[in-house]
Formats: sequence, structure tokens, C-alpha cells
Amino acid sequence: MDSQAPQTPGSKNTTMITTIIIAIIVVIAGAYYYTQNGDDKKTASETTQTTTTDTATTPGGEEVVHSPEEWANGSVMDDGTKVFSLVGSDFSFAPNQIKVKKGDKVKVMLLAQDMPHDFVLEGYTGVKTKVIQPGNTDFVMFTADKAGTFTFYCSVGEHRAKGMVGQLMVTE
Repeated sequence: MDSQAPQTPGSKNTTMITTIIIAIIVVIAGAYYYTQNGDDKKTASETTQTTTTDTATTPGGEEVVHSPEEWANGSVMDDGTKVFSLVGSDFSFAPNQIKVKKGDKVKVMLLAQDMPHDFVLEGYTGVKTKVIQPGNTDFVMFTADKAGTFTFYCSVGEHRAKGMVGQLMVTE
């Protein structure tokens, strides 16, 4: 004979409901823990680190590193490269004009201040930065080998149509 007490249909349902509720609580707690402690979050120091020193590849394939000391507009590096920093913000570039001489080596550094931005220069094949997120920087290097006035712009969404354009003026 069986010494266990007979189970009633109501007690079986209660056990199943209790098990389901415990499972749901465990899943919710796990999801909360992951979102609070996930590895995909960057700390403030990691974000700062990505914005203070950047590496990029020139159109010629050369990898170059720049630092905050190079962020002065119109400054000249040891190799003669002219450095210009642009800030992308509120559908505009600041400054929105760059003046160089034909033959100058040029480095344009872009900081995206408020939303994703990039820098694209018409008339010079391949002269563009990648699209960067707010607080990050990228740069592009090229030789101003054509005289004239050339438009640069942000190609993200409708930024160009909203006025995010500027001019590169190359004189003889």
C-alpha cells in the first residue's frame, strides 16, 4: 500500500503556478543584473580614452596617431602638415572654412559634439572620415593638389540639406 497522502487536483495546480512564478522572478532578476553589470558598458575613463588619442588610416594606407596637442586650428606638424580641427554640432561645422595652399599636406580632425557626424570632401576622392558618435573624433589626411574652392559636408541623414557644409579654399 502506498503511504503517501493522495494529491488533490488543486494542490497540483498550486505547485505548478508557484514553480512558474519562481522561474519568472529568476529570469527578471537575471535580466536586471545583466543590464546593471553588463560588460558592454563603458566607464567614463574608457570613453575619455577613446576621445583623447585616435588612430586612422590615410588614403595612402599609412596609419597615423594624433593627440590633443594637435587640435589647434592651422597648426603645423613637424612634417609640415597643416592641422585643422572641426566640431560637428547643431547641423554645422565650426569653423566652416579651411584655407590652404596648393601642395599643402592637410589633416582635418573632426569632433562629433551632439550626434553622429562625418566629414566628406567633394573633389577629392576618398577624403572622408568615418561616421563618429558624439564625443568621439576621427581625422583624414590628404594633399591639397588642386586649386579652387571645394565643398565639405556631413553625409549623415539630412545633415547636408540642413546646412552642415563648409568650404576648403586652395590657393596657388
